[in-house]
Amino acid sequence: MLLDNETPGATMCSESFHARDHGELEARLTIGQVVARTASRFPNQPAIVSSAFEPLTYGGLERQLNAIRRRLRLAGFDCNTRIGVLMPNGPEAVLAIVAVACCSIAVPLDPRLSLPEIEQRLDMLNLSALVVLQGSAPEARQAAARRRLAVIEAAPVGQGQLGLEIAVQVAGSPAIDAEPDPRSPAFILQTSGTTAQPKLIPFSHDNMLAAAERLQAWFGLTSRDRCLSVSPPTIPMDSK
Repeated sequence: MLLDNETPGATMCSESFHARDHGELEARLTIGQVVARTASRFPNQPAIVSSAFEPLTYGGLERQLNAIRRRLRLAGFDCNTRIGVLMPNGPEAVLAIVAVACCSIAVPLDPRLSLPEIEQRLDMLNLSALVVLQGSAPEARQAAARRRLAVIEAAPVGQGQLGLEIAVQVAGSPAIDAEPDPRSPAFILQTSGTTAQPKLIPFSHDNMLAAAERLQAWFGLTSRDRCLSVSPPTIPMDSK
């Protein structure tokens, strides 16, 4: 996965999907399971490359996903919880979105939305929590608080490393750490809604992995290739 601060979107590096054979397809893996399998085989292979950070390997990516998953489960968020992600476009936003999608349901929100548009999204998306970058989005935080949504603060690890530490209140009863159903949504994206109310577009784990396999086949991608997307991660795939 190749990222740049000026080109904020990303597609998964083909290596993680190259590992899936027909038997694995029948087993219906989730995105998180595919990342974990790739990390076990190629822990030092770069997963995310950005001009602003040291490359994040698949081993490092898996550790990030597991740490964020543990924090979300302790906060009471299970695999069916919808969690909004409102962060500036860039590698950290992509990492947050992928981490949430691997254990719950990620709902990326365009950071360019106005406050009325953010409030509209919060009213229609049925979220349980909102992820924001540390010290950012004060109006969105207030809008979430008015709707009694948990605010999850994501703090960059710093020192030139791509990583996030999340802060969220621990629940009285942690959520069961069950793996998502591969047929369930990993992401819920929205159309722009410039002429009407935005439409919700769910993408299941099956959808995303099948799309990655098609891209791999169309372009002949191998583990040595890097894929660059210039689209923000909030734009639906069929619009890119």
